[in-house]
Amino acid sequence: MATSTTAESTPLSTYSSHVTGTSVSTAASSKIHSAFTINNVKSIIPVTLDNDSSLYLSWSILFMVQARVHNVLDHIIPPTDVKAMQIATDVKTNDPDLWSRLDSVVLQLMYASVSQDILNSVLVINDSAEECWKRIASLFHDNKHLRVVHLEN
Repeated sequence: MATSTTAESTPLSTYSSHVTGTSVSTAASSKIHSAFTINNVKSIIPVTLDNDSSLYLSWSILFMVQARVHNVLDHIIPPTDVKAMQIATDVKTNDPDLWSRLDSVVLQLMYASVSQDILNSVLVINDSAEECWKRIASLFHDNKHLRVVHLEN
């Protein structure tokens, strides 16, 4: 009995294949990327970030751990070494739809793990995960500076 090879029967590679430099089709890689399977952010990031700055460190560490687990850390923190930067650029260039969808997933995770007040402060049309990450960080880094100034007075 002959079997046909289709996208459904072919073993699929994940986004990590892009990172290691192997070739993967967009349709195949986007079907099984683990970031697309997250359906309960509270189970993986149990801290809801609110205006209490004591939660920021815990929230950001938990978020970065999950970003590493799902191989999307480069969506919030750009790589710094030359090889990793080239790989990220290649993925963005060779599979922009996958990159965009993953970026949207990371944004959703951020939006779902912050309070309504913070969400209102950082929500921007056509945003990127990296820019949202920076805005959230700046809310707490700026508050830390203001709190020190207030304590000194």
